[in-house]
Amino acid sequence: MESYNPQLRLPMLVRFGIIALIGGVFLLDIFIPLGMSLGTLYLLGVLFTLPLKQRSFTVTVAAISALGIVIGWVFSPPGMEFLSPAINRLISLGTLGLVTFMVLRQINTTVELQDLQDSLQEKIRDKTSDLEQQRLATMNLLEDIDQARWEVEQKEELLTNLLNHAEAAIYVKNLSHRYLLVNSNFATHFHLSPESFIGKTDEELFSTSVASLIGQREGEVLQGKKPLKFEQRIVFPDGLKTWLTIKFPLLDSFDQPYALCSMSTDVTDLEQAQKLFHKIVEAAPTGMIMVNQEGRIVLANALTCSQFGYTREELLQQPVELLVPLRFRATHPDKRTGFMSHPEPRSMGSGRDLYGLRKDGTEFPLEIGLNPLSTPEGSFVLASVVDITKRIEGEKSFAQLYRHHQLLLNSAGEGIYGIDCNGITTFINPAAAKMLGYIPEELIGVPMHSTAHHTKPDGSAYPRTECPMYQAFQDGAVHTVEDEVLWRKDGSCFPVEYTTTPISDEEGCFVGAVVTFKDITERKRTEAMLRQWTQALEHSNKELDDFAYIAAHDLKEPLRGIHNYSRFLVEDYAALLGEAGSEQCQTIMRLSQRMEELINTLLYYSRLGRTDLAIREVYLDRVVLDVLDTLKPRLKEEGITIRYPNPLPVLRCDEARVGEIFRNLLTNAMKYNDKTDKWIEIGCVAAETGEALPVKQTPKQRAQGSVLSSNEIRDTKDEIRHFYVRDNGIGIPEKHFGDIFRIFKRLQGRDKFGGGTGAGLTIIEKIVHRHGGRIWVESMVGEGTTFWFTLESSSKSSTHNQISPSTMPNSVL
Repeated sequence: MESYNPQLRLPMLVRFGIIALIGGVFLLDIFIPLGMSLGTLYLLGVLFTLPLKQRSFTVTVAAISALGIVIGWVFSPPGMEFLSPAINRLISLGTLGLVTFMVLRQINTTVELQDLQDSLQEKIRDKTSDLEQQRLATMNLLEDIDQARWEVEQKEELLTNLLNHAEAAIYVKNLSHRYLLVNSNFATHFHLSPESFIGKTDEELFSTSVASLIGQREGEVLQGKKPLKFEQRIVFPDGLKTWLTIKFPLLDSFDQPYALCSMSTDVTDLEQAQKLFHKIVEAAPTGMIMVNQEGRIVLANALTCSQFGYTREELLQQPVELLVPLRFRATHPDKRTGFMSHPEPRSMGSGRDLYGLRKDGTEFPLEIGLNPLSTPEGSFVLASVVDITKRIEGEKSFAQLYRHHQLLLNSAGEGIYGIDCNGITTFINPAAAKMLGYIPEELIGVPMHSTAHHTKPDGSAYPRTECPMYQAFQDGAVHTVEDEVLWRKDGSCFPVEYTTTPISDEEGCFVGAVVTFKDITERKRTEAMLRQWTQALEHSNKELDDFAYIAAHDLKEPLRGIHNYSRFLVEDYAALLGEAGSEQCQTIMRLSQRMEELINTLLYYSRLGRTDLAIREVYLDRVVLDVLDTLKPRLKEEGITIRYPNPLPVLRCDEARVGEIFRNLLTNAMKYNDKTDKWIEIGCVAAETGEALPVKQTPKQRAQGSVLSSNEIRDTKDEIRHFYVRDNGIGIPEKHFGDIFRIFKRLQGRDKFGGGTGAGLTIIEKIVHRHGGRIWVESMVGEGTTFWFTLESSSKSSTHNQISPSTMPNSVL
């Protein structure tokens, strides 16, 4: 088809005019080359084709315009720069293509909307016709009922049939107020048979008060010789009911009553329906207004009053134009009259701007639904009024949020796309399309699995049923995969890490999934290089340890020779060497001894990395007790007090190596202390809280040697501990915190504070690291030092069965 709506074709003259416009722009472009400025004039030709709603003609105009832009550049006057005009022409071609796409899209949208509108109007006409036929049928039925009632009243011979079949409760009494005839409906309400009423009076059947009331009203009817209509509430055995009753006399030919007839209709349901109607209107989530034929408000619910700022009394019997803005008020009565002349349900405000006027003079946007009502009292219009202020604000917020999400999606560096439950791509961002070698439009609406995920990394086929992307919206779980590949358009593949997240609708049903992925080619390459470097580093470290061990071992023998020969010279040739020579030999002996100490330290440090740890459960309290026992003479000599505030846990570690940690730290704490009142504290705290592990013993109980039971100690399994050794010694300057762990590094002189090789803290650090922990220091010069360390296996330890510190010797504590 050339067009979707032949009735809207413009004359051929308009088409020629558009072609002429393009030709004119082309001539101007040749003789007056303005680049992109004239290129935009071609857009007018494409835009002018919009009213034609002919896609083929729009495409033709766009093609002619594109050809004109290209030819215009070829025939433009010489002497101009090449790059600038070429860029301008390319921009013009791109803009022309974008505008052409938008015009074609608008044409399709317009045609679809027109078809939808025609279909909707046809359905409305059909529904209206059906409702009108039902209304006419109902009116005919009501007329037939009225005719039937009139005939029953006129024909006494049909009274019996009427009583037996009427829905009303009917009875006939004589002038003595005895029942002559009772229909089954009347008797049923009292749970009696019709025969039980015949010949009896109300006094025989009902209470005195009820019988008196009935007799009073029947007396009024007989005396007045005219019907009496009233509404009454009666308590029946099955509950309270409302009856609409009419009592009238039966007159003879002399216009004298000879009997009385009563007809009652149960209107309980009708009354309840009326109450329900008012409750529904009052509880409606929208404003509800009922207007009569004169345009006056006869009903308004509370929400309407709140929306417009009036009380209910202020609205009732007021013209509905009171709620219409002043600029529309003059024309509103004519529109209302037109609607009443052709009443049909109608929705107003969708797609157009309607406003209501509040009492304070402010306006607000609204939507109105009109529903005509026909009643015996006349015609009415029930209008629902919806304040759409928040909806408009929400639509603006949604549009802004949608633009923001689109910006985020398009700006994301990772690939992101969505699939429905059939695996069809619903959206894809530019980054994903670029990584796969496509443009986004090529992947929309295609099955992504067969396009980019069809083969496993080993080259075998990848069934869709095994794909985690599909399993996500089947099991409702988030799937993350790191060892698969995606395939590009050119047939190559690349490693990816992707996460598939299921999407569900408002009812919780899965409707698809969102897949985010990233190219991990560089990460895989880096991981491979890291593995190679790690292997090379491990090999290098092993060779370095071997070299240190061999070098240290081989150096010890020459040093012993130097030391021994120096000693021989001093002992045997002291007279020949003289005092100066002897001193020099003594220096050689002292230096060789120190060198041997350094080599032994180096050997031990190397051996720490070569031997395996003997990991087992160790009672750290017992380890500390053994270390303190070996240091007891020196502790007593120095007058040092050991503080032990809380028990240490049972730990999986190498008992001998951990003992070295405490021994070296305690030795340093004793060595570097110049205070008169010296003390050293050993303990551990919880890593997360920094609090000591509590026990339920008092200091007095611990001093008396009582042993902790399992219920007196908090179970700290799986809790990381920080161990510490604290003193009140000379302290360490902060700038040297990193230097103290370097091998053979001493902050004091060689012989000051008892000397040493300067390798103790280095050895401690290596033991801690081999246990998966770390060590650090806190110190203030002149106030003291605290060495902290952790052991990774402490997370699997227990605090049961510790040794109470009170079991240590009093001389130590």
